[in-house]
Amino acid sequence: SFPGIAEDIEAFLKGLTELPFSFTREIRFASQIVGNGAAAPLTLTVTNTSSADTLTINSISLVGEHTAEFSITPAAPNDGPFPVGDTRTLEIGFEPADFGMRTALLELDITQGTEVYSVGVALTGLGDTDFDGDGLGDAVDPDGDNDEIPNTVEIAHGLDPFDPADAVEDKDFDGVSNVEEFLLNRNISVDERTLVPIINSILMD
Repeated sequence: SFPGIAEDIEAFLKGLTELPFSFTREIRFASQIVGNGAAAPLTLTVTNTSSADTLTINSISLVGEHTAEFSITPAAPNDGPFPVGDTRTLEIGFEPADFGMRTALLELDITQGTEVYSVGVALTGLGDTDFDGDGLGDAVDPDGDNDEIPNTVEIAHGLDPFDPADAVEDKDFDGVSNVEEFLLNRNISVDERTLVPIINSILMD
């Protein structure tokens, strides 16, 4: 056996499960169009759940690759100690400077008496494009080229969800455009004119 190791592990696990506060462990922003300003801020809350003591948020910092794209308000703790059952809130902002997933870690140092607890909150957001300029990022826009054919339908029929020109094309050469077929609840890829005689022949046999 190794003296002290079991006690250290027990103390570590106890520290993980018995924090004297609860807090928002993750802040996740939906997609935000790059160059379209900041997303609506999200709130991080720290609640004193201890039995008796006050808590103090001593320091707040951002670390990681994309820290410049996230913001904290207030940027530094200034409310002093807060009692049992009370909360402190921070507003987290996100304004992507580039496309793709953006990440950072918000680190908090919180004290209770002589104890110092260091915790991290994962921050994520998506820098998105807006191909059709409708105000919806492409990651969440159900019709990326605004041609009235949903992305899922276009992909299923081999069309390009970011090419509005294919809406007026006629994939199955039946004289009806792709978008008209979709709006009529017909199959974009199948010429129904060839199916009708076949179905009638089957039904008559």
